[in-house]
Amino acid sequence: MFNINKYKMASLVMLIVSLALSTVSFGWSGVTWGNMEREEIVRIADDMIDVSWRPLNNIYNYRSPSGGYTWFYSNTTYYGVAYMMNNPVDDLAEFLAHVNTTPGGTTYYGNDCSAFVSMCWKMTQRHTTSSIEGATSYVTLLGSDGQCDDVSLIIGDACNDNGSHIILFDYYSGSGGMYSMEQTPATATRRYWSWSSLASYRPLRRKNLVDYSQYDGPAACSMNSGRIDVVSRGSAGQVKLRTWTSGGGWTTGSLGGVTNQSPTIVSRTNGILDAFCASTDGILHQNHYENGNWSGWQNLGQTLASGPAACSQNSTNITIAARGVGNNNVWVRNWNSSSGWGSWVNLGGITYHSPCIVSRASGTLDVFIRDGNGYLQQNSSYNGGSTWSGWASYGFIIGSSPAGLSRSSSNVELFYRQSFVYGNGNNLMGYYWNGATGWAVAGHGGQMVGVPSVAKRDSNTMDVFVRGLDGNLYQLGWTAAGGWWTGFYNMGAY
Repeated sequence: MFNINKYKMASLVMLIVSLALSTVSFGWSGVTWGNMEREEIVRIADDMIDVSWRPLNNIYNYRSPSGGYTWFYSNTTYYGVAYMMNNPVDDLAEFLAHVNTTPGGTTYYGNDCSAFVSMCWKMTQRHTTSSIEGATSYVTLLGSDGQCDDVSLIIGDACNDNGSHIILFDYYSGSGGMYSMEQTPATATRRYWSWSSLASYRPLRRKNLVDYSQYDGPAACSMNSGRIDVVSRGSAGQVKLRTWTSGGGWTTGSLGGVTNQSPTIVSRTNGILDAFCASTDGILHQNHYENGNWSGWQNLGQTLASGPAACSQNSTNITIAARGVGNNNVWVRNWNSSSGWGSWVNLGGITYHSPCIVSRASGTLDVFIRDGNGYLQQNSSYNGGSTWSGWASYGFIIGSSPAGLSRSSSNVELFYRQSFVYGNGNNLMGYYWNGATGWAVAGHGGQMVGVPSVAKRDSNTMDVFVRGLDGNLYQLGWTAAGGWWTGFYNMGAY
């Protein structure tokens, strides 16, 4: 395992929030209505669920008329905005400003289930569980009470129990239920719901959604110094392929298939590519490229809860990582040219997103995740995946799943979307490791959504690809000789 240097930005942000307290207008009351991407719904929910905090002094925080009050202590770290059924309610910035400066005692900080959904959906006002179904200018009723399991829910949809509780849909569990994102005592969280427990809940969808992807982003690889291949999910769910060659520039095509998650692509040697995706029912599929031809999608027979990630340790190996159904653990699987696919191995850990996997040299694997609390974690193997080091946290929150590669046996390059906890949640961030100096962080600006991707054409080049807020695909290049490009190159519609 690398020598982990803890990230110190959180304390600086808390100081800035405290200094800015006098400018905060408390009491969330709604925002201007407009188009919205599902990824933004999830991003707002994730940040409210994953935020870590400690009150400056002990607080006895109001919960609800029936629930009374809850103690939160200054010597304890908590995750998720506190539950508080009152008016006014706090969004994330207001909540942090409160708890970081609180004198202690009886308080009224946080929000409740309906305020949580209203904020995530960027409603014009706080709707209650009793009023939201009537807000038909903003909400589509997908079915009747008890039909959350009868409609095709997509991440960011809601299930509402009129007068009682409301939750956001995260993903299907694969075992007769679903996982939610929600505000509930004592703090915002994610949890499992059986369909029978949702018998009184009605499925809802926000209107004016312009995208239905989860953490949709591109994936990229390079088979040689003169070629880059990028895959992404197209508007109809198909796997879209963009190929760059030094002689011909960019061309665009399609690999077909249909997926609700981001696909991935890997090259283990010159002339060979392997694309992977989870079909709409979550089954892992592979499309192999060799001798200038694609094989077509082949069913690999495993249900995933996320899009897959892949890397190659050498010319005869592919290693896949994905989030497992039901337990949110990270699973890995090796393929080699002599024996084919091995068995899936459960690495444990908890993530609600796609993992990242990197190989620095043959026999070395590093898996990175955004854990259940939003923190970057790593698990490493130095014998090709036979044994693993166990998960270790880097102590700072990231806003998306990481993407990464290695340019040498003593280097790892990670990229991710910055968390709103630390500032502009649309910035591209880099986190770089080398064996001599350890880890360093850098910001690359931009206005991105989803998960970034990165490819290397050789050990002295990198090309990062991100999906912009405007829906276009962007490229940011780096060379050892010239450094980073001065800006992002707009590649056109995602």
